[in-house]
Amino acid sequence: MRNRRLIILLIVTAVLFSIVPVTASAEFGGTVNSDHVLMMDLDSGLIIYEKDAYSMAFPASTTKIMTCIVVLENCDNLRDKIEISKIVNDFGKGNSLMGLSAGDKVRVKDLLYGLMLPSGNDAAAVLAEHFGGGYEGFAEMMNVKAKELGMENTHYVNPHGLHDEEHYTTAYDMAILVRYAMQNGDFKAIVCTPSYACPSTDKMEERTLYNSNRFLNPKEKNKDYNWSAVTGVKTGFTNNAGGCLVTTASRNGKNLLCVILGDRSDGQEGRWSESRALLEYGFETLTTAEISELGIPEQTISVPNAASDDAENGMLALTLGDSSSTVTLTKDMLGAIASGAARVEVDIELDGVVSAPIASNQKMGTATISYNGNTLGTVDVFASRAVVEKQEAAASESPSGSPDGNSLIGGPPSVISGQGPSVYLIVAAVIIVLMILLVIFRIKNRRRRKRRHNDTTSRRRKQDNVI
Repeated sequence: MRNRRLIILLIVTAVLFSIVPVTASAEFGGTVNSDHVLMMDLDSGLIIYEKDAYSMAFPASTTKIMTCIVVLENCDNLRDKIEISKIVNDFGKGNSLMGLSAGDKVRVKDLLYGLMLPSGNDAAAVLAEHFGGGYEGFAEMMNVKAKELGMENTHYVNPHGLHDEEHYTTAYDMAILVRYAMQNGDFKAIVCTPSYACPSTDKMEERTLYNSNRFLNPKEKNKDYNWSAVTGVKTGFTNNAGGCLVTTASRNGKNLLCVILGDRSDGQEGRWSESRALLEYGFETLTTAEISELGIPEQTISVPNAASDDAENGMLALTLGDSSSTVTLTKDMLGAIASGAARVEVDIELDGVVSAPIASNQKMGTATISYNGNTLGTVDVFASRAVVEKQEAAASESPSGSPDGNSLIGGPPSVISGQGPSVYLIVAAVIIVLMILLVIFRIKNRRRRKRRHNDTTSRRRKQDNVI
């Protein structure tokens, strides 16, 4: 009995291990102490490393990524000037500020640089008041955008990220947002800027705004942190959130994204070393592969109206991609696929109903190729050969070739003439009518018998009462 239980336990354990998804995280040799971390390929969304990336975290000033993209998408002209209200007086010591004065007038463009480079809470408040009517209205705009992007575990209550228990996100949701925002040319230009010359206004002299991102900041004290591969994005910190850093970087055609939330190290120094180590690892391990290297079994579809003499009986093999088609994955993934230890999945979406005639190399749809739930790439799908359409028999000919269509040798014709109903339809209709009449007759007969039975029973009862 004990041996049987042991065997069952071993089988269950093996099954559990077989269904746990394999990730690239285990292959990273460095140490990551921050609470919530995610690194992915910026282009495909392939996750290369993640640590508790789907749990709630406080975003601090990385909130301003959403603030910036919402303003950019709701502003007609970045050169429009906004009058600065007294809301800027709400921020005291300990706040990161652009340095705005009530009563001044500042361009939207300058406010956005003040929002994203020195991480100005005052700039965030002014922009939210102007575009959303206040924090509540602007937060609603932020939440609508988050929902639109599929950020399912994110909720905003303010534009700057100062701590609030109801203001939260996840590392994964942040990655979704950054992938979207980096497609906006204005956003991309702002977040990769080391410093910005902010023009003078009535109440502000011309000044230089410096990026709080040490990878980009040109000041002498940050020279050891500077990294030419970095293309953005945003820093953040509150006591509750810890150190936060969202970084994009590019090298040799590879574009990566790293999100770190919850760095609890002294001075939040860990976010810089962890981000660089992860991104360096990403550049090293990320690779591309041709479709032929993935060991994908032949994909076939059925063509229902293929010619009766079709060599493949209507089965059509599909070609995934063309000679230049590749997918993005890690070297470890590619090795596992090549050795047979893992396999990729293919999800084909056809362009409408499959129907002949089909030309050789005709585009039939698209195929999404994935590995353990991660999309490696999407390629077009083509017909590997031509498929001829099945030819219908002429209406004037019977199956036996008799010109009058009434030959009984080749089987009964389906239609007596070019007009009028089929013989079979007439016979079927007659049978149906007869069956309906039979059912009605049986129902009436049954009711008649029941009535007679009731009458007989009633008479017997009366006789019994008389006696």
